[in-house]
Amino acid sequence: MKSIIERLHAGINHFQSGGCNSNEFNKFFRDFKKVFTKELNNLNATEISFSKGHFYLSGFFKVNEQYYYFSLSDVRHDWIIGRSGKPEMLIRTAKHIKDYTGGVNCYVAIEPEMYKEIKRTFRLYE
Repeated sequence: MKSIIERLHAGINHFQSGGCNSNEFNKFFRDFKKVFTKELNNLNATEISFSKGHFYLSGFFKVNEQYYYFSLSDVRHDWIIGRSGKPEMLIRTAKHIKDYTGGVNCYVAIEPEMYKEIKRTFRLYE
């Protein structure tokens, strides 16, 4: 997770820019997918899916019977850093696996054990 956070803080200085995703972003996508899947496994999430866009990523997961949409906007820019000084990711409820508009936008800090903040934010108690 530390490497993910460091790369997000570096922004365009790490990811470069251009008409197609850089090698750095493609590697980041693979690494983020691996790390975030582990976080979601702590929530017993199912139906985890990822999509890669032009320097952004998004996807869906399901906990119990509720779907969630997540999005990490353009990683080259500093707006991904929240008020806390930590990188943040949008997560909101969704009606189904293709619901890109869903519920209210919530922002969760990208940090070790971020599943705890997701759990708290969405009241995912056992």
